[in-house]
Amino acid sequence: MTVERCKGSPFAKHRPAASAGRTAHWNRIYGTRTAAERSWTQKRPARSLAFVRAARLPAGSLLLDAGCGASTLADHLLRQGRLNLVLVDVSSKALRETRSRLGRRAAGVRWLRADLAADRLALPIDLWHDRAVLHFLTRAPERRRYFENVRRCVRPGGFVVLSGFAPSGPEQCSGLPVRRRSAADLMRELGPQFRLLRRSSERHRTPWGGLQDFVYLLARRRLRPPRSAGPQSVLPDDPPPGPVAPSAPPRSTSQAPS
Repeated sequence: MTVERCKGSPFAKHRPAASAGRTAHWNRIYGTRTAAERSWTQKRPARSLAFVRAARLPAGSLLLDAGCGASTLADHLLRQGRLNLVLVDVSSKALRETRSRLGRRAAGVRWLRADLAADRLALPIDLWHDRAVLHFLTRAPERRRYFENVRRCVRPGGFVVLSGFAPSGPEQCSGLPVRRRSAADLMRELGPQFRLLRRSSERHRTPWGGLQDFVYLLARRRLRPPRSAGPQSVLPDDPPPGPVAPSAPPRSTSQAPS
């Protein structure tokens, strides 16, 4: 159950200095906060599971969970026993926590420590899943490298599930600024190689009762490049679900989550 570093075949090293700061930040978060002190914690990632199920992947397909953190998505997918998993995160402490929780089932997972906004991935996959990584990439060069990885890795006919803070969602998380997006925004960044299949909104309840608005989409990579690289037409987004009541994290002797 070794954790790979993003270097050598099939990975090529390309790591700017800013990546070290991201690694240190998320190692600190996972090293000092319990699951109940992380706003993104879900006992059951129901929306992600529904979107993965909607892709109707054949048994044995390869799913990459981008920025897996300590998500329980892997627990549920491994219990179903149909898909092969690659779990990727910039934080070794997050990966260690997830491996410990999975126990013996961790042996069937490929573990990769990588910064998706810095490292170059070259791993053919059938579905790329990302809940709440992309919205932390506020700089254009980081987003460009991230989407280059998506387009390089997702096979023709493969799928992408992306989720992050909606336009009505929080402006910060874990002490960092975020970039809020609609489904249309996400599709523009994915590019014309992908076709929107489904989009949805979710009001996530944090472990301490706060509310956060998320947007989800499921897109499929076209089997052939589109004839025109012009702007992609997508469905309008759902109307915002209404104002979010202000909330505060629980009082704790450790650092309070955002």
